[in-house]
Order: sequence, then C-alpha cells, then structure tokens
Amino acid sequence: MSTTANDIARPTPPITWTVRLAGPVVLAALAVAVFADALWPASGLLIGHGLADLRLQFLAWRQFGFDELARGNLVLWNPHNFCGSPFHASMQSALLYPPNWLHLVLPLAAAINLGIVLHLYLAGLFTYLWCRGRDTSRPAATLAGAGYMFCAPYFLHTYAGHLPYLCVAAWTPLLLLTVDRIFDNRNAWWWLAGMAIVAMQILAGFPQPVYYTGLVVVLYSMLRVAADRRAWPALVGLAAIHAGGALLAAAQLLPAIDLAGQSVRAGGVTAEFAAQYSVPPENLLTLLSPRIFGDMSAVPYFGRWYLWEVCLFTGLTTLVLAVLGAVYGQRRQKRWAALLALACLVLAMGSHTPLFAFLRDWLPLFGSFRVAGRFGFLFCLFTCLLAAIGFDHLARAARSQPAAAAVSLAAGICLALGLFLRSDCSDSDGFWAMLLDIIARSEDSMLPRTSDYYDAAFIARSGAYASAQLLLACGILAAIGLVLLLLHRRPRLRYSLLALSIGEVFVMAALMRDTFAAPDLPARYPPAWRQAVASAPPGSRVFHSSVLWSNAAPVLGFDDIWGYDVLLRRYAQFMALTQGLDPDQANYMLPITRPSPLFRLLRCGLAFTGTDNITPLPDPLPRLLLVSQYAVLSDRNAIFAAMAMPTFDPARHVVLESPPDPLPRGPVRASASVVRCGTDDLEIVAELDAPAILVITDAYATGWRVRSIAPTGADYRVVPANYALRAIALPAGRHHFILEYSPTLWRVGRAVSLVSLSIYMVIVAGRLYWKRRNRHCP
Repeated sequence: MSTTANDIARPTPPITWTVRLAGPVVLAALAVAVFADALWPASGLLIGHGLADLRLQFLAWRQFGFDELARGNLVLWNPHNFCGSPFHASMQSALLYPPNWLHLVLPLAAAINLGIVLHLYLAGLFTYLWCRGRDTSRPAATLAGAGYMFCAPYFLHTYAGHLPYLCVAAWTPLLLLTVDRIFDNRNAWWWLAGMAIVAMQILAGFPQPVYYTGLVVVLYSMLRVAADRRAWPALVGLAAIHAGGALLAAAQLLPAIDLAGQSVRAGGVTAEFAAQYSVPPENLLTLLSPRIFGDMSAVPYFGRWYLWEVCLFTGLTTLVLAVLGAVYGQRRQKRWAALLALACLVLAMGSHTPLFAFLRDWLPLFGSFRVAGRFGFLFCLFTCLLAAIGFDHLARAARSQPAAAAVSLAAGICLALGLFLRSDCSDSDGFWAMLLDIIARSEDSMLPRTSDYYDAAFIARSGAYASAQLLLACGILAAIGLVLLLLHRRPRLRYSLLALSIGEVFVMAALMRDTFAAPDLPARYPPAWRQAVASAPPGSRVFHSSVLWSNAAPVLGFDDIWGYDVLLRRYAQFMALTQGLDPDQANYMLPITRPSPLFRLLRCGLAFTGTDNITPLPDPLPRLLLVSQYAVLSDRNAIFAAMAMPTFDPARHVVLESPPDPLPRGPVRASASVVRCGTDDLEIVAELDAPAILVITDAYATGWRVRSIAPTGADYRVVPANYALRAIALPAGRHHFILEYSPTLWRVGRAVSLVSLSIYMVIVAGRLYWKRRNRHCP
C-alpha cells in the first residue's frame, strides 16, 4: 500500500535560538536606544531632570554611601545632614541591593545611567517572561514587555529620578510569574525563586510599590482559591516566598522597621496627606494621550500633581488590544487580569473614590503612604498582559469587524471632543475654562501662578494644545480601526499593530525623557561659601536655604543642619519650632527658609541663603559640653516652652525627659573631647570631678549606645537632650568610650540575613546536586 506526502505528518520545525532570543534582544535594543546619548561614556549626561530627585537626593547619597562601602564601611548613620540621620535604615540608600554595586566599579554617572537602563530592560524582559508563562506568543510577549517598560507610570519616573522605584517595579512581573507557577505546579524551585525576588524588591529600597504589589498578590490569590478550592495549598508557598524573602533581606528590613517608629510618618499620616497624588478624574484622559495637560518640556504640565505620578498612558494600541484580550481572551490566560487591572485603576484614583477612605482606615499600613497614583504601574502591567492576549486572539479570530467598529466609534468620539475643545477653548466661560477652574481651585497644580488658569490667552493656548492631542489620538485609533477592518483579508496585518504599539510608547518615551549635564558639585559651589566653610571652627555646621546644596553636604565635605527628605520625627518637630510652625504638622516636606536663634543648639555658625549670601550666626555650641543644671520634662510642648524662656542658656542648661543617674549636684570642673569620629561612631574622652551631663549636639535616635574602652563600672545611657539632641549622665572620674550607632534590630537583622542566606545557598546547592545525580542514575 503506497503513501503520499500528504499522509505523512510533517514534524514541527525546531525553534531556533534566533527566534527564542528575538523578543529579549528587541527589548534590550529599545532600552538602549531611548537613552543612547546618555550611555555614551564621553557624554557627561545623567538620565533625569536636573531639578528632580536624582539631582536633589540620589547623586549625593549614592556617591557618599558607595564611596564608604568601597572602603569597607556600610554606612548606618549619615552625620552630614539633619545633625545626623539614619542612612542604611532609610532604605532608599539601597546599599545592599546587588545591582547597585555597579557603583563600586563604575564612575557615579555611568553607574546611575547603566542602572536605569538595566532596570528598564529588566522591566520589559520580566514582563515578556510573565506573558510567555501565560502561553502568549513571542511577538505578543514582546509587545507587552515594551508596553510596560515605556508605560507612563513606570518610564516617567526616569524623569523624576526615582531610582529605587524603578528598581522595585522592574521585579514585579517576575514575581507575578512566580505566583502563577506556584499555583500551577508548586515546584520548590519557584518557591526559592520567589524568595529571592521578594528579597530583591525589599533591598531595592522603596517600600510603597512592594506593599502595593503584595496587596495585588493577595487579591489574586484570593480569587484563584475562590475559583478553585483545591488551589489553597499554594497559599503556603506564597506565604513561604514572602517570609523567606523577608528573612533574606532582614538586614535591610528590620532596621527600616526600627526607624519607622521614629520617623515623621510614625503613627500614620493625616488623611489630607495620604490623599495627595491620587489620579484625578480628568487624568483618565491620559489613557488617550500622555501630553493632554502638557509634556513637562515644550508645554509645562498644567494638570494636578506631578505628571509622572498621575499619568496612565500605556499606548492606545495596547489599550485596544487589552480590551480585546479582556473580552475574547482565553480564560486560562486571563486569570482575573481584567478585574485586577480595573481594581488597580480604582485604587490609583485614591481619594477620588469612596474605597480609599475605607482602606485607609481599616487596611494595615495603607494609610501610611501617599501617592495612591502609584497603583498605576500595576494597572499598566495587567493591561499589557491583556494586550498580549488580545494580540494573539487576532490570529485566531474569524471576524474583526466588530472590534473595528468599536475602535472607529472611539476615534469618532476623540474627533468630536477634539473639535469641540478647539472651538470651546476660546470661550472664557466654556467647558475647558471650567475644567481649568477645577484644577486651580483644587490647589494641587504645580504651576507657579494660579492666576494663569484664568488668563484668556492661557485658556485658549492650553485648550488648543489638548485639542491637538485628542486629534492625534483620533488618528491613531483610526489607523487601528482600519487594520482591524482589513485583518480578515490580510491576517499578517496584525503585525502592523505590534509595530504601532511599540512605536507609540517608544515615541512617547523619547519625547518625554530628559537628561542633564552631570554636575561637578565642588566646582559649582560658590567660592565665597567655600571660603567661609573652610574658615569656620572645626565641627561647626552650616545652613543652606536651598536643598540643591544642603543635601550635597556629604560630597562637599561640610555638615548641614538640613537636607532633603528629613526622617526623624523629633528633629523635624524641633526644626518646625525654629520656623514658628506647628510641630504636629512637621513632615518630610517641612520648609526651612530662615535662620533661628535656636540654630545655636545645633552648633550652626553660618547661614547661606540666596545665591551667595552669608549670615554669621552667633555663639554656636561645641560638639560636646558638660553641664550640671538640668530640668526634667516629659511633654514635648513643655520642653519647647522651657527652651523658649529668656533664662534658658543651652551652654549651661539641658532639658531631659527622665532624671539623670547619677544626679549632678553643683558646679563641676570637667573637660570632654572627641578623639576620633567616623560615620557611625565617636570616640570620646571625658574627665570630671563631680557628676555631670554630657550633651552631644548631634541628633538623637534610638540605637545609639556606649561601648566602654576603659571600664569604669558606670551604666552609660544615651537619652534625648533638648528634645532632639543626645545626652549621657556621667559620674565623676575619667571616661573613655565609643558612642556608636548600632541599633539592636540592625544587629539582629544582619545575623538573620547571614543565617538565612547560608541556609538558602545550602538548599539550592543540595537541590542542584540531587537533580544532577538523578539525571545520571540509570
């Protein structure tokens, strides 16, 4: 019996490495291309805006922290800002995050730029892998990866210089892939991978997106278990990966928890503060165009809050494909993605929905964060997954005309709205003027002059700009509709949607990215200020009214009483007192603009204001002083009132919160000096003929302790002095000790991390050994 070629099943051709790597290579090329100029070694450019957080905070922090780490010193305490402040525990220093160790081998600018591009790529790659884990095609996964890495809620944080945020959010899709795998096959390897991913997110240094990701994982797990009660054992795995990740990162996590109880956010924040940076209802229009309210460059952003916090754009093509995926995608692929995307969108709107107040009051830690708009990156991530599913649906769809009709209708709505705005914006009493009035009255706009919103020329100009953006959206939707209309005749046209989707977000990224010349801080520091600092007494501090310079103190070699992002609540409340502000309202955005007589307590001898103004401040205290006159007051307001009395002389008096032991009983002849100082410790020698109180004019925080070099039998206790500083009661005699910052939870966390990492590596090595042994067994 003969056979023909048609009777023989054709084997599936093997998938080549070229095909396998095409998507990841495309994503890498996109990540490099968007910042190619900054990656060129001789460019001297940094990624981000020159007046955003990269310039104000992270440049100095990264140089200070990793220069010290290269010398073998993991900095626990930054002595250069805020009269001293926890550094490692602040989390955003991220000294233990492995990708940040690029700073140990590369120049500062190169390490920052490469780190940003690396995490941009990882965000796309991990989204690609997650989508492949949901059985989407490689082109569809590439579309999703590009959509996430360039979506506005993620990419625009490169403009803001939010380095830890970019790092944490890059790992989220890989964590979601791990969660899927734990539910699907419960292989122990995925447990181990999940632990490492959670640890990386914690070490990356930004708690808020870690918390938000955890909420989404919990919600997703509840939905999976509710749909299939047999899936409940996977909850053990999910608990294990989060517990294991926390143990691996305990050296970072436990000090941060310790600091949280002393921070300006201890006990939560006010409802008004938590409500800030929620996505306003009008910013739902950024789903259609990211620049409808301005683009931060050619046209200043005139919407509410900062654009990078409240823009939801992930591409019109991506959005259309996501709707198709939500409606027509296979259930096993979607797995609640549409519901989770919608939930994240509602959560991103924060205080503009009734759900926000309920969660703030009842969900632990939810009310400790502001910027609910940061749920936007999770909304975009699930949207990109649905877009990949929708793209694959087009390959199977028998008809695409209904989708084409729906997209055409959306294009028509954009056209009508764009044309309406073009005519309406010339009317000072029209719809556009009313919307601008709402933005102005909210007092949430970042424009310097609210009066601009009522200027007829501005109303007309901004309305025409918004109209142009809507008409552009109309054109893109029309092109998508045309492709969908022709798709049943030419199925390969769907790849034009792939190109359009990637092109949309890439062009948006290229237009809205920014770079600035890497500043040479010592060269740009005003010469008159430099000379004044050099002439100041050793150990004295200065005050800069501009955070452009105050936070650069670790790099420029001086100590400043202020900086960027104050942490300690006691210190912030004391500084509020110096400005005549309500200490109860002190937060990390506290404005310190003018010198105060109380700066004397902080050993501040110079105030630098304006561009080059210098104001000498009288009689700054020394670093150490021994006093015998004291008052014991436990109430903060009573302490502040005592310090404000004309008879209070900080050179002879100190206000404590508990009785000293031993009690000073009269005048004392004494001396005290600093023998050696490091970032985290002081070596002190003191000699006195009667009990006295040693006042150290550095900021107080729990975690400071005394380690005696010459044992005296004294019980040294570090206590608050004058509310915000430190004191130690000393008995008569000679004392030689080290005052060091070494919080208990830091020491415990370090031990837990070392033990956990050792156990983790043993488990990994053991599993690899048994896997290899079983492979070779007959």
